[in-house]
This record gives sequence, structure tokens and C-alpha cells, in this order.
Amino acid sequence: AQAQSIDGIMQGAANDPVKASLTSDLAQEAKKQFTAQGITTPSGVSDMALAEAALKAATNGPQAIELKTADGTAIPIVTRPEMDAKAVMTSGLPASLGLKELPGTSADWDQVIAEHEGRHISQKTDRPNVMETTNELTREASSDSFAMQNLKAQGKLDMAEAMLDIRMLKVIHADGESADHATGYLIDPKDFSYRTPTDNDIGTLMSLKATMIDAVAKQKGTGRDAATELLSTKPAEFSTTLKTAIAEGKVPKSEGPTTIEFMNKYMDAVERRIEASPAPQVAPSVAPTVAPTSPPPASDTRSQAPAQDDVAAR
Repeated sequence: AQAQSIDGIMQGAANDPVKASLTSDLAQEAKKQFTAQGITTPSGVSDMALAEAALKAATNGPQAIELKTADGTAIPIVTRPEMDAKAVMTSGLPASLGLKELPGTSADWDQVIAEHEGRHISQKTDRPNVMETTNELTREASSDSFAMQNLKAQGKLDMAEAMLDIRMLKVIHADGESADHATGYLIDPKDFSYRTPTDNDIGTLMSLKATMIDAVAKQKGTGRDAATELLSTKPAEFSTTLKTAIAEGKVPKSEGPTTIEFMNKYMDAVERRIEASPAPQVAPSVAPTVAPTSPPPASDTRSQAPAQDDVAAR
């Protein structure tokens, strides 16, 4: 739909002065972006191609695209929104989640985004006879695995683990996040290799949140609304309850081992990446005031009695 929208904007630019002006402005913006990063604008690329790249960058999340030259040469570039790289990684996760600060610098995460998106350029072959979402998850897992393994090789293991956790948390807590980016459930946290997903994995991921909520509701003896609220506001407590529910058989056996595997991965991510809910504060007890058993001496009474003006002021 986004591509169709862009095509609609650009179509007929040669004969439409307004669209022609827009194309020129967007192409100049793309050239400015190249210059700002110390890159010479690729030769042989038309203003139309540059304008389309700029428009995609402005209207989409991070992505890899190919600029085509007049002779058909494809030049890969990576675009992303003009926002802090750490914010890009955690976008969609609510502040109320209590997410710990991501390790690494914004420059480090810029590199991660570039490596992930750049990897997509070489992903040409999809498997037949599986759902498109399954192929999409395969591509995303391959890109994430590549970036995470590079982080590990650079001695940035904490960043690789954080990226793994963020991917798992997003499919549960980020609005609009789909199963095709839930790569953390398929990537091995030891060497960051990935296993190729199946259609069954997609089905499990799509129902994972609802299945967890049902298990916690059953464990606590509450309705689904209360369990959903607990997931949103106190994920650490939700995770602890879920662990008990699994141990006590509150997850139907019909869900299968993959569901339990993914639930355990989610709980590990919560433990590593989300601040524990603070313990409830208990007000200190106050000893009751004991009335004197006998009146104080007359002299003390006079010296301690407040003046009438003072009483009025209080």
C-alpha cells in the first residue's frame, strides 16, 4: 500500500508542474543526506529515483532499498527515520513497561540497523509452499542473526542480548507488531544462530499473547481483563504468575511444546530487560499517645499553656 501511495505521488511528474517541483525538492533532499554523511551522490541515478528514495525514508521505518542507475546498476542504500537509533529499536514499546536502558551508544545501534537492513538486499529466494508471513520471519531472523553475531564478534554481547529481548517483547507489548518480526523466539542466545521458522511457529506466535493471558487468568482466578491489565502494567508480576501457571499445568497440553518454549523465552526476556515491580510501601506504625495518669504541676501548666493568640493562630 505504501509503495502504491508513493507511485501515485510520483506518477505523471513529467507533465505536472507541482509533482515535478516536488520531485526536484525530494531529490535535492536526498543529495543533502548523502553529503551530510560524507557520501558522493551516486552517478547515473535520476532525480525521480532519488525522490522516491527520500519519500520512502520519510514515510517508512528503517529499510534497505536499491537505487537504479540509467544502465540498470543497483546501488543498495539503507534509510531510516530521523530519530535516535535507540528510539528506533524500542519504538512501539510503552514507557509504562519499565524497560531498562539499552546498552551501547546511538552510533552502535545505527550500525546494527544498517547491518540488519543491508542484509535484506541479498535475500532473494523464498521457500515455496509456506505462508508469506513465514518467509518474512525467515528474512527478518536472518538479518537479526547477522547483526547479533557481528555484535558478539565485536565484544558487544550485552547489545546482542538486548536486541534479542526487544524482539521478543515487541510482539507481546508493542501495538501493531506482527509475528513476522518476532525473531527472538527463533534465535539461539548462545551463538545467535537461527532456526528456520515453520507455519506452525507463526500460528503459535500469533496466539502467544492470548494463550499467556488465559493461563494467568486461570492461575489467579480472575477474568481475562484483569490478566491483560497485569500484563500491561506489571509485566514482571505477570511473568512470575505465568511461570507458576506452567508449573501447575494451567497451560493446556494441546498447545504443544513450542508454546511452552516461547513462553519461557518471553519470561527470560522480561527478567533481563524489564525493571521488577517495586515492592508495596508499608506506612510505619505510629505508637498511640498515652494520656498522663495525673495532671502536671500547676507551674508547668502555666508555663506550657499556649497564649490565646497562639491558639487562634494555629
